Amino acid sequence: MSQHTISNPIIVGGVGGSGTRLTVDLLKNMNIFMGNDLNLSNDNMQIAYSFPTFRDFIQGKNTPPKTPISQYWDRIKPNFLKRYQDKKIHDETKRIIFEKLSPFEKIMRHDFAQQPYNGWGWKIPGNFLILEYLVEYFDDLKYIHTIRHGLDMAYSNNQNQLHNWGNFFCVDIQNLPLPKASLQYWIRANKKTIATGNSLLKERFFLLNFDTLCQHPTQEIQSLANFLGLPNHEVTTLSKIVKIPDSLGRHKKHDLSIFDKEELEEVRKLGFQINT
Repeated sequence: MSQHTISNPIIVGGVGGSGTRLTVDLLKNMNIFMGNDLNLSNDNMQIAYSFPTFRDFIQGKNTPPKTPISQYWDRIKPNFLKRYQDKKIHDETKRIIFEKLSPFEKIMRHDFAQQPYNGWGWKIPGNFLILEYLVEYFDDLKYIHTIRHGLDMAYSNNQNQLHNWGNFFCVDIQNLPLPKASLQYWIRANKKTIATGNSLLKERFFLLNFDTLCQHPTQEIQSLANFLGLPNHEVTTLSKIVKIPDSLGRHKKHDLSIFDKEELEEVRKLGFQINT
């Protein structure tokens, strides 16, 4: 048993623009300490500044070759897993991430101890990209992955993750229309995260559907509270925090014919309806 076993964190992540800011708003209103240095998106800036370093170590040592793109995660999975089975790459990346996490953890635990909080944690959307390492560092963390309709995400202005991590998931950013590249990234990133969460975390993994949260807030917040071990929270009051954004369903204004039938089916499999 490691030293990281007492009051382990609640970590939030998701593809950029998927509603992680709202997730943190809910957690803060459940008296979960999410850090003292948050930006407008509720990202914890004490660890956010280290994320480009994490990205460089994860991607820089073995960037996938720019070859013709395979269409789906199932096809790229063997090569992807091979990277994670490369012990040298894994250990070097692990060392860097752990070196950044150690002082950050001390700061968070110190600040957390100043008030009678129900728990502590943090949010950086890209947390899912280092989830394997976070699971190694913390024995008993809980992870909340926020997921939003992939077609709405495809037409979002927030494509930072696609540009920063698209090559890592073998998305042909240069040659595909932006919405199509965005959807391919969304599919692969979320499928990998769900597989990782179910495998490594099991009941400590929570998939928060942003669309369901907007449409049925009381139901989804109660599920979240149960997951956190806080079932007695006033979910009706918490549900008032949820505001349906104008961008919900924005894909309905677009011609979806640029997407393959298989891509649309992956969106459905991940829990979202498509009206065509």
